[in-house]
Amino acid sequence: MSEDVREEGTGYAAPGAGPTVPCVYCRGPIAADSFVYWSSARRLVSAACPACERQVTLPVATWRRLSIVAP
Repeated sequence: MSEDVREEGTGYAAPGAGPTVPCVYCRGPIAADSFVYWSSARRLVSAACPACERQVTLPVATWRRLSIVAP
């Protein structure tokens, strides 16, 4: 049994406020901590883009690669 879990992101990601992931539609920054699991069976995460207000869904592997903070 699986459930869809969706939460809306909160606000626009400020530069330097932590790791961000670029929106696949407008390239605007989305705070990495606003992504939530959408489907554990398919290993997808989802968040709303604060710039274009579209729902962005990514595979977990891609999200992890994009959200790693460089030292």
